[in-house]
Amino acid sequence: MKNLIILIALLTSSLTFANDITIPSKEVKKELRTEIVKLLNNEKPDINLDFTIKVDFMINEKNEIVIIDINTSDTIIESFVKRKLNYKAIQASTISKGKIYRLPIKFVKQ
Repeated sequence: MKNLIILIALLTSSLTFANDITIPSKEVKKELRTEIVKLLNNEKPDINLDFTIKVDFMINEKNEIVIIDINTSDTIIESFVKRKLNYKAIQASTISKGKIYRLPIKFVKQ
């Protein structure tokens, strides 16, 4: 019985540490969003729809955006976002390198 309690305590503590995800502050997200909007340069893919995507990315040691995932099945949108953002340098100084960020990006037809 004692071994079972110790095992449960160890499993619980390891799961707690494995799920230690920190949410970036609003200031960091705002700074990232501003940089990404600049990189997109108010362009949008050749699609006549309003749509929102979520982009998962991290910042590497060279302050470059590294795209991890884009939640879309449309290859045109995916290649557009990767072409505009992947491995592009940013100037934001408060960003944690190596941390994964998720940012929604909304495109509005004009």
